[in-house]
Amino acid sequence: TAPDEPWFQRMLAGYFPKRIAQRFESSLSSHPLHREIITTVVVNDMINRSGTTFVHRAIEETGAEVAQITRAYSVVREIFGLEQLWAGLEALDNKVSTEAQHAGYQEIRRLVDRATRWFVDVRFPISDVAAEIERFGPTLAELSPRITTLVRGAELADIESESLRLAALGLPDELAAHLAELLSTFLPLDVVEIANASSHSAAEIAALHFALSDQFYVDEMLTCITRLPRDDRWSTLARAAMRHDVYAALSAITTSVVRNTDV
Repeated sequence: TAPDEPWFQRMLAGYFPKRIAQRFESSLSSHPLHREIITTVVVNDMINRSGTTFVHRAIEETGAEVAQITRAYSVVREIFGLEQLWAGLEALDNKVSTEAQHAGYQEIRRLVDRATRWFVDVRFPISDVAAEIERFGPTLAELSPRITTLVRGAELADIESESLRLAALGLPDELAAHLAELLSTFLPLDVVEIANASSHSAAEIAALHFALSDQFYVDEMLTCITRLPRDDRWSTLARAAMRHDVYAALSAITTSVVRNTDV
């Protein structure tokens, strides 16, 4: 189970005061409540960061068990550097409006929702969180800072518009720009999978993937899906399924182009 996995063991030291954790480092894993402590830390973080309904919605949308949702969330948290973004927003307490901070947190939650579902759907079953982070982290670190050079057309315009909106609410320009780019940094997850199945680099696949996204009006379709009503549970699930299908179709198109043309 998750509390026994090496990746989650690191949470144990963070639970205790630093001096105690250092003094009893070799004994922490034998603490009689170590599994309960790890579970509490991980679940509290997931709920506090992603909302009280996050796990329930993820289970409904994917059919996965709580352990899979937790592992997927933990991967997303690391590879997208969310801790740094949360810290940046928290540092603005009493410096910017609550509305501005809330808008920033919402951008992160949107990414967490989509990326967690992606990992559960595409990488199921997740058995090794550290291995998933190693698989995706380097490419995300390479491509994320270059997102605005990869996106085109309506998607680029949306990023610029969202960045201006967040900055107008009071968020610092650099943080606003980073938050506005978050949803676009979701696409490189598929890039990693396609690149690993081909002889091309992730950078080459990313250029193609974003070009095809623009060519087939993916951002416009996603915007239309976002505008659909979600008045009840079934409407919400239908929206999520449609969004997933659009991303899956784009991935399939990119894979087909790679296999059948000289990219």
